[in-house]
Amino acid sequence: MGELKNIFQNNKKEILFTFFSFLIFFLLVFVVFFYNQTPNQNNNNNDQRENLSYFENVRNFFGNNNQNNNSNPGEDSDDKQQNNINLTDNKEGYVEDLIQVWDRPVAGHTVSSENILTFVDSETGLVYEKNLLEPKTKPKQITATSSLFTISNIYKAYFLKDKQGVRVKKILLQYPDQNNIIKSILATLPIYSDGPSKLQNTQTLSDNITKVAVSNDETKLVFLVSKETRVAGVGDVSGHVYLIDNNDFIPTQIYNNPLTIWNLFITNTGYVYISEIDTAFETNNLYKININNKENYLENNLEKIYGDHTGLSFLFDQNNLLISASTGVGIKTYLNNAFLNKNFKDKDLIELPLKTLAKKCAFEKNLLICAVPQDIKNYNKFLPDAWYQGVENFKDNLYYIDLTEDIKINFLYNLENKDKVDFDIISTKITKNTSHLIMINKNNRNLWSLNIKNIISKKGDTE
Repeated sequence: MGELKNIFQNNKKEILFTFFSFLIFFLLVFVVFFYNQTPNQNNNNNDQRENLSYFENVRNFFGNNNQNNNSNPGEDSDDKQQNNINLTDNKEGYVEDLIQVWDRPVAGHTVSSENILTFVDSETGLVYEKNLLEPKTKPKQITATSSLFTISNIYKAYFLKDKQGVRVKKILLQYPDQNNIIKSILATLPIYSDGPSKLQNTQTLSDNITKVAVSNDETKLVFLVSKETRVAGVGDVSGHVYLIDNNDFIPTQIYNNPLTIWNLFITNTGYVYISEIDTAFETNNLYKININNKENYLENNLEKIYGDHTGLSFLFDQNNLLISASTGVGIKTYLNNAFLNKNFKDKDLIELPLKTLAKKCAFEKNLLICAVPQDIKNYNKFLPDAWYQGVENFKDNLYYIDLTEDIKINFLYNLENKDKVDFDIISTKITKNTSHLIMINKNNRNLWSLNIKNIISKKGDTE
């Protein structure tokens, strides 16, 4: 003990200096390490980024802030693309871009006014939901496995909203049975609580519903049924058109026609339109079904609105009508921006400087978005037939038109080489608040979302 006392007395200054140096060092580490623990309202949604910042501060304190990690200047290692979300170094922590919502075939989708995306997995028939305002979250299953009575292989799904036009209430599912007869059911979707639930109030609709159309606001639906009738022992097949709205969800027949192959359309205001199948081999026309009597469909009739061109396809909005046509020089796209549910002529149309099919576009409010093929080699392939049959596939990019301004085509998004996937877009839908574009890739029927609000607002800031 005497020797230790002598050592301390002889080296007292050095020992005290070393002790206080270590004490100051650990105090500095403690302050730097827990600096970011101060509550910050802007960081409530960035827990992962906060946790990383603690370790980054310690790393930088030791002078190791130039690691060889292939990051760009000002870019953290966690700011790269993860799960198809484009992360950038800004106050919010990320900027939502293109997201693959579902990596399996999807039969149909819709979005509520609260930005809840609802869709159906084709293989299982299960219904899922995803909050578009939470892009990093995974879709949650809302229907139980047994809810479809082991029905799977759903190839088409359509949705109807409640009387307020807010919540998705009804779903129409179509599937082939063992004899390839088209079966259709209409059911009420459960409200998600603690887990998946069964579909409710399931009713079976007529067999062989060949065409279905839903209004843009998803409050009305029309469908076409092929029915065989026999008169004096002679069989005949005719097409019967039914209407369902969100008042009672009861199918009501509104028209009967000898033809069974039609395209159907219905507007938000309840106008029903019908046209022959769009093909490059025959002219087709657009007709309005005048619903003069809902009680007796035999009193209703057709009124020709437009036609006498080949390959006509249509997309309806309130006062806008988009038309694509097959011409001698390829596909052409036209806009009637003064459509009042009355007949019109070629002179009433504005030819748009883009070549695409109306089925690859979507309206919402005063916004029109189209998926436009980069190159259409259709002079000897007879579009749109070759596209429907899968002989011709497209590689699309996205463009938009602000209909409140002069007709001007604006580039929206480059889909080329995204995740090494070729995008041939169908089933496009813009959310009610015009924040997102929802779309299906025809090549594999996977479901994607794109935050168009971020992109368009950014373009507006730079113009």
